[in-house]
Amino acid sequence: MKLLVTSGLEETWSLHDYKLVFLGRWCVPYRKLNKLKESEYEIIPFHWDNREKLAIDYEYLSKLHSILLAELVEFLNDYHKTNYSLKFWQNILDPWLLNYLSVLFDRWENLNTLFKQNEESFHKIIITDNKIKIPFDYNDFVEYSTSDNWNEFLFNKIIEFQFNKRISYIKVINKVKKLSNIDFKYKIKKLSLINFRYYLLRILFHNTELVLVETSIRGGFISRFRLQCSLRKIIIFSVPELNPSITGTFKNRFIENLLGFRNLGELKLFNANSDFEIFIKQNILGDLPVSLLEAFNTLSEYVGKISLKPKLIITAGAHWGNTLAKFWFAFEQESGTKLIVSEHGGSFPAFKELLNFEEDISYLKATWFLPFHPKHVKLPPLKLIGLYNKWKSSNNEICSIIGNETPKYVFRIHFYALSSQFLYSFSEIQLFYENLDSKIQLKTLFRPYYDCGWDTSEMLNEYFKNKNLIFREESYESLLNRSKIVICSYPETTFSEAMAIGVPTILLYNPKFNERNEVTEQVINLLLDAKIIFNNPLDASSHLNLIWDNVGDWWNSTKVIYARNVFLEQATYPHKDWNVIWAKFLNKVLKFRS
Repeated sequence: MKLLVTSGLEETWSLHDYKLVFLGRWCVPYRKLNKLKESEYEIIPFHWDNREKLAIDYEYLSKLHSILLAELVEFLNDYHKTNYSLKFWQNILDPWLLNYLSVLFDRWENLNTLFKQNEESFHKIIITDNKIKIPFDYNDFVEYSTSDNWNEFLFNKIIEFQFNKRISYIKVINKVKKLSNIDFKYKIKKLSLINFRYYLLRILFHNTELVLVETSIRGGFISRFRLQCSLRKIIIFSVPELNPSITGTFKNRFIENLLGFRNLGELKLFNANSDFEIFIKQNILGDLPVSLLEAFNTLSEYVGKISLKPKLIITAGAHWGNTLAKFWFAFEQESGTKLIVSEHGGSFPAFKELLNFEEDISYLKATWFLPFHPKHVKLPPLKLIGLYNKWKSSNNEICSIIGNETPKYVFRIHFYALSSQFLYSFSEIQLFYENLDSKIQLKTLFRPYYDCGWDTSEMLNEYFKNKNLIFREESYESLLNRSKIVICSYPETTFSEAMAIGVPTILLYNPKFNERNEVTEQVINLLLDAKIIFNNPLDASSHLNLIWDNVGDWWNSTKVIYARNVFLEQATYPHKDWNVIWAKFLNKVLKFRS
């Protein structure tokens, strides 16, 4: 007999009398593998290991997202008796809607893969939880959708809807968890202080044309002062009333809604064309974040009291998870303000990404890499100000390996490693390290990514045993500055930062799980030819063994310098007069509006 396990909750396992069938590798993080040594089990292959399927599914979800977005706009306007635009609602709905569709489709397809590959039925231990939480906002949804309890509930819900004839429940466990309260007094005290600070800002700068919110501008006061002088306009670099911590006060007011059950029915106007779409139609209204329904009027009233009325807003991150900022952006754009989204990080842009939600909600998007969308404008990254050629010491002796990790459960469809696919990268780094000369191994430090549920600390400790290699405390920038060479294991921001600083760098990654946009092809080929990029760990270790004693000769050779410069120009845009470039761009946008 086979027992189906759909999450990492060990209460749903039975190590006796059953062959365990794990729906995915996420069910068995490293520390749990030891418990299976004497058990018979199998792990179902991950459906998005087929990257052609991933590309097809991305296009499908992109179309479905557009349809549902339009239907939700109509529903929400009717629910709130408003007439706001599609862009207004997308500012608040996304990226929740993007993630929601990705999550439900992934869980559906995991089960679909299982039942297509197996004709027999399965037994299952079910956990019931009558306090499953409704998310307050996007941040809550990300937290819930990457947890074992929430995913166990969702898989059971899909099974009940679509696959109940293939499942026989052998045990029911009642499990109720309480939602922790917010520290209300602390939040109110902080809010009072913010109101006092903002009162002064309102008096001094109430007519400002430009507001920056969470832009990750590096360099503190000096960078802000340079930009302001070049622009010759007053800039407000933060809006204290949009501090993300304030969201907790509103969340506390609606805590009962987070634990409740809505009876809103189904999204009636949506014409479902598959069982999955019927499932979405029946559930999406009940799953909408509280901030979009019960708390909408309260949040709208709060941001409506912010007296700033800028012509232009720039953000690099607030449009993601800062609920108050998202509401403010939506209302300000409805009144004619322009929103510019600045990339918060980057290197080689993915094949496709985010269903273009950042382009949809913004007037323009400031990118690190060369533009490939009509709304893209390449500008010097504010996050890299002052970093260029900061690395000076050629006497360093450390080989730093920068790790990567992905959450156990898929939380968004994209062309990076998803779920257990990060383990391929981990294996390649192991192989790379094993084939380094012993003198290099003795100088190697491994800086892991934060643990996303895979028990990477245990994996590293087991692999490296007593070797003093695992290094977590030091900041990334500090580690780069004292490294002889840096090994990046994924083609993203960490690689750009290392290249900008000027430390000798190797990028080792598997292109199968990191499909890049076609605009990157030329520079990637240059970096491959210069032996800065490797797709094979053995080739990378052989190269490092060869150059270790004279890394500078390789790093400063004509071919390598040329490839480095092309990358910096295409992917980061280093410029000492970054402030002048930004000021010209901003003035042009401001004048165009008027």
